[in-house]
Amino acid sequence: MHTDGTFVDEATEWLLMMKFAEENAVGGESRFLHIDDWQERGTFLDDLLSAQPFLYKAPGSKNVNACVERPVFFQSQFGLAISFIDQFAQPRSREEARYLHDLSESMEASCGTHEVPLPVGDLVVLNNYFWLHGRAPFEKNPALHRELMRQRGTFAK
Repeated sequence: MHTDGTFVDEATEWLLMMKFAEENAVGGESRFLHIDDWQERGTFLDDLLSAQPFLYKAPGSKNVNACVERPVFFQSQFGLAISFIDQFAQPRSREEARYLHDLSESMEASCGTHEVPLPVGDLVVLNNYFWLHGRAPFEKNPALHRELMRQRGTFAK
């Protein structure tokens, strides 16, 4: 589970996701978790590491060279918000690594996390500050083909 824009130095308040095409896919359902439906949120929010900036760096394939530091939890103009992606986190200590690992495991196992099919042509619109998203695994298939669109941005001021 993650939010988009965690590894870039700009706000990402909303996210659009759409599937244009999909062939030979078994599995791969979209997974969503609202931070208010995450039972163990308080455990991670109350930890001293929750407000400490973590370092994020994207791989070269993302065409983003910057290292970004940001806390997992923060107060936005809309209330408590979250910014997290486990793939690009660069923990500086075992304590940070354990916190991030446990946080990710907790979100994945939460009964507030729901799997939802995203049929071709459907569009998902998420508030990126409150909704984490991910994908269930696919069954291996060398003929798997998907065409997706993802856009992120900010609300008009």
